[in-house]
Amino acid sequence: MTYFFRVLHSDMLKMKKSMLKRIHFMIPLFGIVTFLSYYSFSPHSHIGEITGYLQVIGVSFPLLISIVTSICIDQESAAGNFIEMLIGSKIKNMTFLSKMMLLIIMGFLAIMAACVGFYFGFSYLLHRNNFDIGFYIMAALILILSNIFEYIFHLFLSMRYGKSVSMGVGITETMLSAILITDLGYKIWPYIPCAWGTRFVNYWIISNSSSFFINTDSKEIYYAIYSCTILTILAFIISCVWFYHWEGIRTES
Repeated sequence: MTYFFRVLHSDMLKMKKSMLKRIHFMIPLFGIVTFLSYYSFSPHSHIGEITGYLQVIGVSFPLLISIVTSICIDQESAAGNFIEMLIGSKIKNMTFLSKMMLLIIMGFLAIMAACVGFYFGFSYLLHRNNFDIGFYIMAALILILSNIFEYIFHLFLSMRYGKSVSMGVGITETMLSAILITDLGYKIWPYIPCAWGTRFVNYWIISNSSSFFINTDSKEIYYAIYSCTILTILAFIISCVWFYHWEGIRTES
């Protein structure tokens, strides 16, 4: 474990001057400013505004994940055709796990900043809110935990097929996520990873704003939790086995 943290610290130092840090800072700031500016004169209800903001984060998350993973892996490719990832650690998988953990941590901090920053702006600048800060912290946790599969998936796509494939899939997933949050996603969304974040956070809003929660929705949520947990664990195991045998070769379109 100590060795893993040394590898992770090394990756953090490499990211110190990377544009990934600026992306993770600028996107939440841009989102907060954009939505608060619009909400300052919009006629929507407070719940509707909060729902819209969190849903946009959930829908756009797969695309953002595809972008940051592509940038991260492209940097490794440019720095020596993945030589550092392949032989930079006594235990080969440590470099892969370190990249995965670093991206998830940075994503978590960005999502937390987006949610908590929106809370303060919505509460103290627009003087509106229906929820306390704990609601937004939990929303951020829901979004990041339900998208760990996406980080693993896009790391694989970026390493094996390049950024074009990863970002193309990210765009498709974002559009699919927007569709599946409607009634078209009924019964099928629990089995489609890109829909988890948006749907979970939507139900989190409903459960905190209404005492009425139909039994069908509860069953779907249980199915989605099981599906999310099992598929994320499987993706993690399969990706670790794949990376152990990977030799740095990828097919770029």
